[in-house]
Amino acid sequence: MPTTFLVLFAAASLLAQRALAATTDDGARIDWIWQQALQRAPSATERQAALRYLAAAFVVNKRRRNTLKDIIRLIQTVGAPAR
Repeated sequence: MPTTFLVLFAAASLLAQRALAATTDDGARIDWIWQQALQRAPSATERQAALRYLAAAFVVNKRRRNTLKDIIRLIQTVGAPAR
């Protein structure tokens, strides 16, 4: 289990770094992260929640990368919903 955690943590860090490099728009970053992690676009509710979280967390710590990693870890934990 610890190895799985480390792999997911490293993947989240790398994905956040790539999202920051891909675009400067937070909405586009959320869309890109969802596409990379789940192979689909976020629903309107998911996108809105992620953007609200990103904005609130940015006010607290001013670091987009850490906040994006948190969002990615949540996606990894929850995974894609059943279709």
